[in-house]
Amino acid sequence: MIQFSMNMILPIVLQNGLNTSSLTSALVLLPATLIVCFTTPIAGKFFDKFGGKVLIPIGLFIMCISMWLFSRIGVSTPIKSITILYCFVCLGVSLLLSPLQANALNQLSSEQHADGIAITNTAIQVAAAIGSTLFVGLMTTGQSNFLNNIISGSTAEIKVQALYSGFRYSMKAAVIIIAIGFIFSLFLGYDRSTGIKTRKIYSKL
Repeated sequence: MIQFSMNMILPIVLQNGLNTSSLTSALVLLPATLIVCFTTPIAGKFFDKFGGKVLIPIGLFIMCISMWLFSRIGVSTPIKSITILYCFVCLGVSLLLSPLQANALNQLSSEQHADGIAITNTAIQVAAAIGSTLFVGLMTTGQSNFLNNIISGSTAEIKVQALYSGFRYSMKAAVIIIAIGFIFSLFLGYDRSTGIKTRKIYSKL
């Protein structure tokens, strides 16, 4: 949800806020994509050794801090800083996504794995669709609220400031969602009967 939405929102901010070209916007996203490609297999090896109880909270924590920093950027923030922040967001995604799927599948019998994979893949696509709509809508809402509070008119500079205000508004919502996920990830348990890390939310909650 977060990564797909960022791939839509960031180019909007870069092109309309910093007047970058489409190529430059794509190049800003490229390093983060490469990080995901290289770190996902490494995350799989760490999952085999430590399990989801370690990797999933770490991934969510990295994402939460990175998105919080995103919620504080402004017109003066350089492209280099935005690129680095997005690299950390995708680093957290790479540590989170595959272990989370594997942890979920560990709850199923081998006969149910095919159904589990189909369900998780469908859930990812649905979350991406909902997330892009949600965060673009929040960004537009934050942008409109900023413009409504401006009395002196709507100049080009004010429109850019409104764009960043809307972006920060949507990032704050993302931080809240990730923080909730991080809190739940702290309750991941270890199933000694199977000898593997499993996603076990304690029934006492």
